[in-house]
Amino acid sequence: MTVTRSTVSGNRTSGVGANGGGVSSQAAVTVTGSTVSGNSTGGSSSVGGGIFSTGAVTVTRSTVSGNSTAGFAARGGGVFSSGNITLSHSTVTDNHAHATGGGIWSFSDTITITNSIVAGNTADGGNPDLDLGTSALTVDYSLIGDSIGSGVTGGSGVGYILDQSANLAPLADNGGLTQTHALLVGSPAIDAGDPAILPNPGEFDQRGAPFLRVVDDPIAPGTAIDIGAFEHQALISPSADFNMSGFIEGFDFLAWQRGFGTTTGASKGAGDADNDGDVDGTDLGFWEAQFGGPAPLVGEPSAVSDSATGGSASNLGQAAPSQSADELIDAVLAWNFASAANAKQAPPVEDQPTSTVATHDAVPTSGNITPLTLVSEEIELPARSSIEHDDAEDQWLSDELLERVFG
Repeated sequence: MTVTRSTVSGNRTSGVGANGGGVSSQAAVTVTGSTVSGNSTGGSSSVGGGIFSTGAVTVTRSTVSGNSTAGFAARGGGVFSSGNITLSHSTVTDNHAHATGGGIWSFSDTITITNSIVAGNTADGGNPDLDLGTSALTVDYSLIGDSIGSGVTGGSGVGYILDQSANLAPLADNGGLTQTHALLVGSPAIDAGDPAILPNPGEFDQRGAPFLRVVDDPIAPGTAIDIGAFEHQALISPSADFNMSGFIEGFDFLAWQRGFGTTTGASKGAGDADNDGDVDGTDLGFWEAQFGGPAPLVGEPSAVSDSATGGSASNLGQAAPSQSADELIDAVLAWNFASAANAKQAPPVEDQPTSTVATHDAVPTSGNITPLTLVSEEIELPARSSIEHDDAEDQWLSDELLERVFG
């Protein structure tokens, strides 16, 4: 079984031997870039609240959190496996077992833990983080919150941290497709990973792009990789500078328009202003609020949010083009024409219908067009029929018009 860039959450099994509340497999299980959370088993000998496998379990850049087992001999709140377990760049926390092995339980096979956090788990029967039986154990550059019964000894590996709180924030949406546990300032996991892992612009933490895997965070100086699934780094402010020009302009609106409707894996260049992997009305709201100004700096407070747009961004949703894209296109055309026409200052004029705004320099405000200054000569925009207006959400500006407007 393979789980990739997904969330497995809120599932439950019940009854005697009802194993694997979230994931249950009689073969190998591979989990990558995913979160397994809030799953449970209930019943005697029901094991593996989050993940159960009779084969090997490989967890990479993932989070296993808040899973539980309940009942007699109910072991392995997070992970239960009778095969090899390999955990790398991952976080296993806040899981609970009624018996033993709140985080991970293994019978006798090899366990390898690299650059990972196993901490903050609980078990009524003891061995809260790790219960390994007779398993062979290797722990490198990892944090084990409670070493009692873990089997970690002086010869178990290098660079590990024992018996310390990982200082994690609650499971939350920290960007990307899946929820993660952020590292709070002061966490011993920050910059405590394998120093041989160097910064790589193509490597990201569980959240994916743009959250780089090795970051020199100004709040916590140091260039070593962090331990766990989450890399501590400065806030990436929402920005509608999709073409990376340093300013929010008409070209950026066109980038958003082309990317509109993308639901996963969207890049900044495709119109994803808020770094959540999709291109929707919220991203348009950021463009509208930032239009005409410089791009926000990394770590700056955002200029707009879902609640701060007065409902504009959230109300646009997937229906944004039919509600406002036509007016915004006209505003973009007017803005760029006016800039090229060497506009001369004049007193503001009253709001006018979109059809007459073309003769003015204009910016969009909450879906309305507000002319700011008269331009030195009249600007004639291509005529739009009523049908063209109705179909604006499905039409792109023609190559000829793009060339006329943007050169």
